[in-house]
Amino acid sequence: MFRKFRAKINYAVSIAVLSVVLIYLIIVFLLYSSFLRQDYLQKVIHTCTILSQSVEAHLDNIEESALLFSVPTNQEDEVFSFHTAIYQTFRNMISSNSELLNLAFVTGSECYYYYTTNNSRTGLDEVTGFLQKNIYNNIQENRWYCIPVGNAASRSCDLVYIYLVRDSNGIPAGYLLLFPSPSVFTESLEPLEAVYHDNLSVCLRFDDGSFLPIQISPRAEASGFPSSLSFQTTGYSWSDSRFAYVNVPMKDFNLSFQASIYLQPLFQKQLIMAAGLLVIFLTAAVGVTALIRVYTRNLVSRMEKISKKIEGYSPVKEEGDIS
Repeated sequence: MFRKFRAKINYAVSIAVLSVVLIYLIIVFLLYSSFLRQDYLQKVIHTCTILSQSVEAHLDNIEESALLFSVPTNQEDEVFSFHTAIYQTFRNMISSNSELLNLAFVTGSECYYYYTTNNSRTGLDEVTGFLQKNIYNNIQENRWYCIPVGNAASRSCDLVYIYLVRDSNGIPAGYLLLFPSPSVFTESLEPLEAVYHDNLSVCLRFDDGSFLPIQISPRAEASGFPSSLSFQTTGYSWSDSRFAYVNVPMKDFNLSFQASIYLQPLFQKQLIMAAGLLVIFLTAAVGVTALIRVYTRNLVSRMEKISKKIEGYSPVKEEGDIS
């Protein structure tokens, strides 16, 4: 009888105590996971802000180098070749500025190119043709653009700064096209490779919706980055809890710095924490079960002793006269 009672007590109390412990550990896991998530996100936003500032500094240097450019003129009484002179000017600019990769100068009738490496010409002829037609209209001057490359549907592009050059009389002489070197972006990302490995993907977004991929991992591309984001995106957003998207508008530029971060380090921390809490729960389960079994065993033992004493007690009846 008492042993059945003991089993019921063991079961009921164990379930109640372990349920309380489990609920407590779940709450701890959720709260700490939320803390880890926000802490990791703040670090990512800080990192992306620093990266965007680094890129801004490089782009500022390229814009400043455009201010130093002047159209070559014949200042001596010798045979003057404009093509040779501008070629030498381009070579001096690139040799003195490692942030420049390619240069071009577009006049009303001619285009002069200086390529240090093979560069995609897709879309470039269209841009230079448009500039030649509008060279005296002062439209869209001194601005960053993207030249479409590859599949037009992908909306990816090459970055170029178009600067309107004027002669000594202030008359438009042509457009200078400056193409940044890839090191402008890759050098900023190198210190982070040891931290994020391939979890960080980065691009520059233009206000027209096109983008310049800097570092895109296959995992991020499969999730829809960067095509799924827009220029108007601000702050950060989440994608099915696996990625964090960060958007940092670049001051004084028609660009936005965007990043996709795969949350693998966060998952690893959560997994370690979950394993630790599971060990705590199993330890608590063993301890609680053992304590309850000891307590109920002692309780049943005392009740059995009391029962035996009650069964061994027989009251003596006294007989008396009836008057």
